[in-house]
Amino acid sequence: MIYLLSNSKQLFTSTAYQECNVNDVINWLNANKIIEFDTETSGLEVQTSDVLCYQFGNADNQFIIDYSAYPLFFFKDYFNNPEYLWIGQNIKFDLKFLIKDKINIWNINVYDTMLTECLLTAGLKNTSVSLLTLVNKYCGKTLDKSVRGEINRFGLTERVVKYAAGDVTYLSKIMRLQLKEILKQDLEEVLNLEMQVTKIFAEMEYNGLQLNQEKWKKAALEGKANATKLHNELDDIVLQHPNLKKFRKKYVQTSMFDFVERQVLINYNSPLQIACVLEALNINTESTDAKELEKFKHIPFILKFIEYKKQQKLITTYGENVLKVIRPDGSITTSFWQIQSTGRVSSGDKKQGYPNLQNLPATDTYRNPFEVDKDEVLIDADFSGMEAVITAELSNEENWIKANNDGLDLHSINAEMVYKNKWKDTALEDCEYYLHTQKCKCPEHKEMRQKVKTTTYLYLFGGGASKLSKQMNITKREAQTILNDFESSVPKLKAVISSVRQFTRRNLYIRTMKPFMRRRYFEDYSKMADEDRSKYLGELDRQSFNAVPQGSGADCTKQAMIYIKEELTFKQIPHKFRLQVHDSIMLSTPKEYGEQVKEITVNNMIKAGALICKKAHLGAEAYVGTYWQK
Repeated sequence: MIYLLSNSKQLFTSTAYQECNVNDVINWLNANKIIEFDTETSGLEVQTSDVLCYQFGNADNQFIIDYSAYPLFFFKDYFNNPEYLWIGQNIKFDLKFLIKDKINIWNINVYDTMLTECLLTAGLKNTSVSLLTLVNKYCGKTLDKSVRGEINRFGLTERVVKYAAGDVTYLSKIMRLQLKEILKQDLEEVLNLEMQVTKIFAEMEYNGLQLNQEKWKKAALEGKANATKLHNELDDIVLQHPNLKKFRKKYVQTSMFDFVERQVLINYNSPLQIACVLEALNINTESTDAKELEKFKHIPFILKFIEYKKQQKLITTYGENVLKVIRPDGSITTSFWQIQSTGRVSSGDKKQGYPNLQNLPATDTYRNPFEVDKDEVLIDADFSGMEAVITAELSNEENWIKANNDGLDLHSINAEMVYKNKWKDTALEDCEYYLHTQKCKCPEHKEMRQKVKTTTYLYLFGGGASKLSKQMNITKREAQTILNDFESSVPKLKAVISSVRQFTRRNLYIRTMKPFMRRRYFEDYSKMADEDRSKYLGELDRQSFNAVPQGSGADCTKQAMIYIKEELTFKQIPHKFRLQVHDSIMLSTPKEYGEQVKEITVNNMIKAGALICKKAHLGAEAYVGTYWQK
């Protein structure tokens, strides 16, 4: 049955629902401890939107509550009661409006049907986690979503009330059926992790970071200046290259103000014109995309063109457009997608205009404009070499573990193992590697170390000789030799990678490390055509091992956030979570707590690291400041 709680008497002419009073809602809440919960709001941005109504319910009864009559805060004691479980679909969105109503969301027990479905389908293609899909999949029902957004135009109409009730009718059944799969696949630990940490992501989205507009405008202007400089340098290459004569003007005019007309006829933003330039340079490629052109970056025009396209993308993504989404309090926020295929987090939303702050260039130019509130400090902490440490733990390679735990330079150690006598013969007398096993300044060591470092990460991510040759601008034969020598130097890692790939091919999933054991699923390739199967197996091999350290790192970072939140809450230290960038966690606190919060943050990150890394020490470091630093 649908009930409506409102002071607007004109709403009760419909027979589709019944009028109720606040005591009816309270009596129902007292009798039910598992509550389906949803909100209808005037918009998606919490600072500029209002809750219009919200709903409590289950399969039998749904209560639609007019916010203007009873704000969310009215039911604060129920939200904060540990005996209650609040079920939502993308509940992170609703939690932000609870924060706005001064409700402490950390005390709320939540279950998110969308996040659970993300766990059960992580990595699979052509899957949907929308409520429409889940209701159909688990309940065999079809929701009418055509009413979505109508409340903004017409308020609480009969159609809106019925629509709102539908959002709190099926969630309990979906949860019960999802939990059967969660238990079957042994995902309880990671499910609990995601349900806890979604409350912190809600807090991050609510808080955001302050943006110094003057600094940002300066960064945008600098970006445009860099693009202009690269554009002019491309023109210079065209004017000097013998194969590109047809792209130059025959006659150039100069105005009375000494303005010289551009001599080049190429629009560098036109794929069609760039394709003509490539043809003139005898470059055969299927695409003019900068990523595709990487293999030709030894050619001056291509190298400069790639730099230009990257700068243009920066201008588009992180230019003056960002200023359009500054919120009333002067802050910028983002939207987090909490569970990607490996468990990592992504950010940004093009529809809402939220920038992807996780991909923000790691330069002072772009990061320094992000600040915290007055009288606060920013604690920015990150794990030290997370994926390399996790890989050392996974492989049990003694040299890797020793290098990590003793603070030695792993890439130099690997370079010595790969190059052997060549490494020894090219050492200078004061070589820091031979003195203290640290990164040295020997010219040839520096080059060899860089090659091995590049090889290490490429090997972990499943890359081959072709990709390595492009990255290092060397022949494929030389790249294959380096790869072979590197692989011979890490026999245990090679064996683990082989084992992971075999397991994944047999089972079509791979798991992260204990205790979380997250699953990353792969498509069933048994019925694919031979050519498609061969291509897919290559992709599976590349992605399967990478999913383990990457997913385990995501688990570790999320657990660290929970540990930090628990201790700061227990000690009643004021704080605001601000941003997460993969293995980095940012929060703010009043200045007098800065060093204390820094210590708590680092200690809890190390504590989380110890859950998965028993032999290799996963460390963390942090700084205290007033703005985001490089």
